[in-house]
Amino acid sequence: ADRVNLGGTHLLLETLRSLPGGAPRLLYASSVYALRPPVSGVLDESCSFDPAAARGAYDRSKAAASLEVLRAASQGLDAVLLCPTAVAGPFDFRCSEAGRGILYNMTPGVKFTIDGAYDFVDVRDVAAGFLAAAARAKSGRVYILGGNLLTVREVAQTIWQTAEGWHFGIHLPDWVADLAAGLLPLFTETPIFTPYSLAAIRSNSEISHARAQAELGYAPRPAVEAIVDAVKWWLAQRGEEAAVAQPSTRLAV
Repeated sequence: ADRVNLGGTHLLLETLRSLPGGAPRLLYASSVYALRPPVSGVLDESCSFDPAAARGAYDRSKAAASLEVLRAASQGLDAVLLCPTAVAGPFDFRCSEAGRGILYNMTPGVKFTIDGAYDFVDVRDVAAGFLAAAARAKSGRVYILGGNLLTVREVAQTIWQTAEGWHFGIHLPDWVADLAAGLLPLFTETPIFTPYSLAAIRSNSEISHARAQAELGYAPRPAVEAIVDAVKWWLAQRGEEAAVAQPSTRLAV
């Protein structure tokens, strides 16, 4: 994470500084996970990037890289930092973390839910936020691109109602979820529950994107639409794969 997020950002900044005639605007994709959340109250752009308060390697490297971008902006580089919340939605060709969770819940059968919630945002609204920032943002500003709070149970039920097949949910108490998060990495490289993910959904998830609304005209759709459209997109992908696998019935003439 440090090599890509921090080292890669440092290399990019050095390259931009060396461009003859000045650098173009940098839109840096930071993350809301890189901001230090308050113990209570709303997480917004007044919260600082703090590597020391990070929950894991990703958060720490993104926080450190974001500080580098802010430092470069204070020295004259035209740079804007954008912090999406938990991104979900269609066109997930590389199967994101949210995509893995959606696919898990789409598969018919018994599924497990846990306590917790987070702010989810549609990937299409994040893209629109980046375009708006390119045209309207002030250099050196930080903008949170969020949607709205959804519980783990709400996300799961939305997926079950949209996907095909039958689903039966079993709620796990916190101690069982913690035990599973500790043991699953021993048996699979892509566990559904990890200590990091549990810490995120149990953290203060009251997140504001008011600055982006006021200064960029940012207007995200309800996050549940991102979940529904993601499920429909995955179903369409499966349909296309099934169609390709079927033998052709066309007659040769």
